[in-house]
Amino acid sequence: MRALLILAAAVGFAATATAQGMRGADANGDGAVTRAEALAVREAAFARMDADGDGYVSQAERAATTGQRRGQRQEAVRAEMDADGDGRLSRAEVMNAPMPLFDRADANGDDVLSAEELAAARQQMLALRARRR
Repeated sequence: MRALLILAAAVGFAATATAQGMRGADANGDGAVTRAEALAVREAAFARMDADGDGYVSQAERAATTGQRRGQRQEAVRAEMDADGDGRLSRAEVMNAPMPLFDRADANGDDVLSAEELAAARQQMLALRARRR
């Protein structure tokens, strides 16, 4: 569960938390998502969240882009991403954050999530959601 939250916070923040969202990261349309494609989504999400363009995502900017329920769950994870503990996330902190769900979904370790790996990750996410309800 913690790995899923870290991915939700780090890889595109909430937008790519599911395998469905990861399919949206498939920039070249080949049915697979590379680590580089996932990182590009993460970078774009950071840019969207950095509303004032100062190179940091503040607590206020984070609160403005997440729902209250999701924000409460993810705030602790985001705090872990805040390597220097200044209460805001720099581009470097976000881009260098671990990608545990990507890594877990990448069954063969080739830095590419195939269509089959994406489908398996989606099933795992659905099973976790069902258990939480």
